Amino acid sequence: MIKEIQTDQLTSILLQYGLSGHYTIAEMESGMNNTTKRIIVDNEHYMLRIYDNHQESSIVEVEHQMLQALHQRSLTIQVPQVVISKCGNTYISTEQGKLVAMYRFINGNRPRAGYYPHIVSLGKAAALLTVEMASVTLPCSAQYDPYYLLPESYVALLQTDLTSYLIEEHKLLAEQVSDINYIMDELSVITTECKRLEDLPKQWIHGDIVCQNTVALEDEIIAILDFEFVAQDVRAMEPAVIAVDLMHRENWLNDCPTQAVAVMMKEYLQVIPLTQEELNEIPLLMKLRIFDVFLHVVTRYQQQLSPLSLLLEIIGTTVENLRYINESNDLQSIFFVGRNSYEFSRKIRL
Repeated sequence: MIKEIQTDQLTSILLQYGLSGHYTIAEMESGMNNTTKRIIVDNEHYMLRIYDNHQESSIVEVEHQMLQALHQRSLTIQVPQVVISKCGNTYISTEQGKLVAMYRFINGNRPRAGYYPHIVSLGKAAALLTVEMASVTLPCSAQYDPYYLLPESYVALLQTDLTSYLIEEHKLLAEQVSDINYIMDELSVITTECKRLEDLPKQWIHGDIVCQNTVALEDEIIAILDFEFVAQDVRAMEPAVIAVDLMHRENWLNDCPTQAVAVMMKEYLQVIPLTQEELNEIPLLMKLRIFDVFLHVVTRYQQQLSPLSLLLEIIGTTVENLRYINESNDLQSIFFVGRNSYEFSRKIRL
């Protein structure tokens, strides 16, 4: 959904950055949480971001401190460069109370769905970013909980009878009672399994690397965007998030749900040799990502920020992905064998 911004509001924002006069707006696809616009002023291109999901300045401060720390390193992958306002801040507030940030625009395109070179490059780029983030020290604490604390993160929601709420909320939701029951049964199981994840290696992670949060130039992924959800989490969570995204049908290779995941993992492991213990837990970590998205959409629906159609879509996708993780031997074998074994190599041969 493209979100609109009033001309006078945009002018006021640009003035706070010392940008005025003639400007043009190039539409960009806005994500679920924020409004983004490509602004062109005096032949300089910027990415304007209005935070619609929250009004917590501490979250933006962590995001920007991470970006600034990464820009001080010799990165082989681009990340957003924050534009400083006239007052010397990395973000501003609108009269409506919305937080706003400006970034230098990174020239390129969204990666092609299901395109082998982009999936290869994505695995490598994500791993290289993981390496850099591992050695970053910030003067602030993460504002988002790690994925393995999902039960605590959504404690208020999970303490309600979520099944009854959903099936009583709308007749179209009631028609999905079987899927809702499956989701809630799975959620009950994984909340008892999260504790063991705390012993895995931890570090700062991006936490939301998906194809739509990257920039491609020709066959290479050249940039990773949207660091809003950076957190200190288990290291293996990063490829788990990517794996869930690659299971979406548009990202499949050769009409297969697992080949893109296998290709990405091969490239990732060539840079970061995850332990077998970490690999064993990736299916559980994938489920945590799936449930985090599901519960996030439920919360936004309750707050009237997301439409019923999105909630219905997420319920269907959640069940499909959970069943596949539970039942696919191909997917399990990607993580349950050593990366140099014959079986793993066979799985990724295209």
